[in-house]
Amino acid sequence: MNKYSIIPTFVILFLLICPIVTSVPHYTNITAEEAYKMGISNKDIIFIDIREYKSFLKERIQMPDKVKCIPYYLIFRYKDPIPGNPDRSSIIDIFGVMLKNKNVILYCNIGKTSEFIAYVVSKYSTWEDDHVYNLIGGIEAWKEAGYPVQNL
Repeated sequence: MNKYSIIPTFVILFLLICPIVTSVPHYTNITAEEAYKMGISNKDIIFIDIREYKSFLKERIQMPDKVKCIPYYLIFRYKDPIPGNPDRSSIIDIFGVMLKNKNVILYCNIGKTSEFIAYVVSKYSTWEDDHVYNLIGGIEAWKEAGYPVQNL
């Protein structure tokens, strides 16, 4: 066996192992228009406002029965197993059970924090990758596009 015949074997091994070692979290950035269309046409969609609860109470996207508030710091803080929790599940795992078979659109004020949380959620969760979306521009882009918000 010459040294050139072993190269294809290493290439094949690398291609098989590489996705395991370098798996990258996946989520999809979407525009306000795309989020709105998904919201009105899909019953299995949930908008998660990751801002602080007081911001959620003051103003939020208006999509009846589809908008929840789960502040970013809870998601980030409990991405690892919750101490003292007998089944060692993380808050992301718990959300995964709650939101099973749902498409999740994360949003914040301008879309930067929600993009980071989309990354964290898609990295640490067992959710299907194609179920996690980030609203580009956040609630500000939603309002700028003229879509309804609920003010309290």
